[in-house]
This record gives sequence, structure tokens and C-alpha cells, in this order.
Amino acid sequence: MKICHEHWQQLRWRVCERGLGHLLHHPHGEFEDLTAELCGRRPVPNPFDPLASCREVAESLALARGGLYLNRPGADGRERCPVCELVRCECGEPLALSREEYWPAAIVDTVVKVARGRGLMPRVA
Repeated sequence: MKICHEHWQQLRWRVCERGLGHLLHHPHGEFEDLTAELCGRRPVPNPFDPLASCREVAESLALARGGLYLNRPGADGRERCPVCELVRCECGEPLALSREEYWPAAIVDTVVKVARGRGLMPRVA
């Protein structure tokens, strides 16, 4: 499975909106690590990437609701987007939001809970 560009951008936007943008892996992260090393500082490891976590949550939810067929390419030969599959799914309880709004928000909410549990963002009282 592979998240489509549209849903990847939605998830990225929601991750930043929820205060996890500073944890995103940046394309030049290795350069920053090397610069820190050359300057005598230790690079700060960040093993938690909110977007990678969103991908894992989306795939897990899609597989639980749709089944293993999602691991096969679609009719067009491309990998299936787990968020698209969740949006198309008619399973579960009625939703307060549209499916297109609900699933990306639910996925990021799950990742926020994980980040809070790891102490990467403040807990809400």
C-alpha cells in the first residue's frame, strides 16, 4: 500500500496543525546531522516520524476493515491508498464528519496520542 499524494498532503497538514511538525523528518536531515558532528555537537536522534506513523496507522486500519486484498495492486496496477480505501469503506458506525474529513483526522489523532505517550508533546489535562 502507498498513501496517495492528496492524502499524504492532508496528513502532513494535519500533523503540523496538531503541533507535530517539528518532529517531521526533513529531506536535509542527514546534512544537519553531519554539520552538527563537524561542529562538535551530537546530532539529536529522532526515531519518531509522525508521517511514517500515520502511514502505519492507516495501513493497519485499512487492513482491519478491508482485508488482505489491499496488499495487491488495484485494477490500474498501482498500489492502493489505505486512506482512499477507508474513505470508500461503508463499514463501522455513522460518522459525524464526512468520511473524507474523518479518516485523516482519526489517523492523526492516533499518532498524537502516541507522541504524547512518548513525551514528545505536552499532555492535555
